[in-house]
Amino acid sequence: MVKGDRKNTINIITPVGSVDGLYDTISSVRNVAGLVNSLNFNHILIFNNDCNPEINFEKTKNYQYEICNINPIASRSIARNTGLSFITDNPNSFVIFIDAGDSFLENAVNLVSKIRSEIKTENFMIVGQTYINFSKNINLIRVPLFPITMQNIVNPFMLGSIILSTKLAKKVSFYEGKKEDWVYWKDILNLKPEIIFISEVNYVYNVQNVSEHYQKKMLSIFQLRKILIDKFKWGKINSLVISFGHIFLISCRWIFLRFRYYTGRNV
Repeated sequence: MVKGDRKNTINIITPVGSVDGLYDTISSVRNVAGLVNSLNFNHILIFNNDCNPEINFEKTKNYQYEICNINPIASRSIARNTGLSFITDNPNSFVIFIDAGDSFLENAVNLVSKIRSEIKTENFMIVGQTYINFSKNINLIRVPLFPITMQNIVNPFMLGSIILSTKLAKKVSFYEGKKEDWVYWKDILNLKPEIIFISEVNYVYNVQNVSEHYQKKMLSIFQLRKILIDKFKWGKINSLVISFGHIFLISCRWIFLRFRYYTGRNV
């Protein structure tokens, strides 16, 4: 950020454990910075998992990037927590988590300055919307969110769709394990922040390989019951019932999104 500049600053934290889609992600953040001159953008890239890509993107007046290398550590949770430690807490600072391979959009951040001027508390979060893109298909599909009231059963948010005040974001850390983003949002919601829902889309969740993506999701479900017991305090019997409910809800949304993809319909 330019010294003496009092613009609101958007800090984007991106764990870099692979180069797949990384340069597209960085380009998307730079493009948004070019479109939204009223904000400063600070892109924090955390190299991990033995990934050391060349980064030669030009910085601009309102777009800067920082690189932190935590190799050989291979952990998105540690990477995100490291990114949070880079950010100075002030009332005009915000945090967004965008994974490498996903794309940032300008629609939601356009509203940040207006929303900040209307909110008295520093403990707030803006819940935007998400597009999913299957195999670089041009047909973007809006992802339906689950209600917050179901937070103990299923993740109510998509990672890159949330804009957090820095003060709120730094109050919670990502735990090391599967479903780490869901646990993070659950801990954030336990702090009772003010939540602003908007209809604008904040990012595109890019699925490069559909079958590989689905397999990874299914493998993480095997650890679901342990997470429900350890992190969400469900009993052994209740956790079994909740696991089936979770799998059912996630599967229904996946089928819905794939149906939209095959029929060429946007939402």
